[in-house]
Amino acid sequence: MNAQDTMPKFLIGKISANATDLEGINIKNLNSNVSSTTDIAGMFSIVANVGDTLTITSIQFKRLKIELKKEDFNNLLFIIKLENATFQLDEVKIVDYKNINAISLGIVGNNQKKYTPAERRLYTATGGGNQFGTNNAVSVDGILNAISGRTTRLKKEIKVERKEITINKLNNLFEESYFIESLKIPKEYVNGFKYYIVENNELVKSITAKNYTLTKFLMNNLALEYVSTMNLKK
Repeated sequence: MNAQDTMPKFLIGKISANATDLEGINIKNLNSNVSSTTDIAGMFSIVANVGDTLTITSIQFKRLKIELKKEDFNNLLFIIKLENATFQLDEVKIVDYKNINAISLGIVGNNQKKYTPAERRLYTATGGGNQFGTNNAVSVDGILNAISGRTTRLKKEIKVERKEITINKLNNLFEESYFIESLKIPKEYVNGFKYYIVENNELVKSITAKNYTLTKFLMNNLALEYVSTMNLKK
């Protein structure tokens, strides 16, 4: 029995708070340096043991530190109640508001990977961040989401999101008139052409690198292909 108490195990928990969106709350095991994040419902799983200390941090909630007891592992869900953070300031002057984020506030480390919303949902669904020592821990959430097909759907969402991001960058580089007048794309087909060219990996790389000259060259060739394909379909 004593040996079982000292074996690391999965702690499946849920954040309870006065909020509808509980995604992205950081849970860290200070003893093993294991971290996990919550999904939109506040659910999480993390490798832990009796006596370990967890810290729960988020911008909108008060920081909480919990020392795990044996009974915390006996229930199906370990419920953690958080209180909303309140700030009482006489006067606030924000000059460089663009640099105020989770990193500058000390909630996450400076070297932590930044995720887009779709990437963060996939990271949470697959149990990202659950690692014990040198071994990758299999997340309970990850298994359930893989079985239900949610992981596959989230991966598709990431692909769509990345295309949208690339198209937004493209819109910042070129006016609509360039596609119509220089590339000879009919106005009603401009949006379709944009989705067509973001399938080209070389073009995506040039747009991301803001290589204006290379992007124009590649788009010119792709425009000829696109117009030719349109004519064949007619």
